[in-house]
Amino acid sequence: MCGALIVALAAGVVVRGAEMLRIVPITTGDTVVVYSDGIPEAMNQEKALFGEERLTELLLKSQHLSAVELIDTIISTAKAFAGRMPQSDDMTII
Repeated sequence: MCGALIVALAAGVVVRGAEMLRIVPITTGDTVVVYSDGIPEAMNQEKALFGEERLTELLLKSQHLSAVELIDTIISTAKAFAGRMPQSDDMTII
């Protein structure tokens, strides 16, 4: 299963899940992130999920990064969150 999160950083628009059925104008400076469910479903030792809210906050905080830096930041942050818990799913971002 893939997730998608569109963050129009300049306008502060975040679209996810069922909302993806609506049309959202994307302009220069916006960031489109498509990810596998392994990112928000990364689980730590307390059985807490990384979650879409944490992912959204990370994206908004990291908007100054290049695409490569943003992907690296998301993956490393999700893995750090999970700590020593084994990765149960792929972590893919485009």
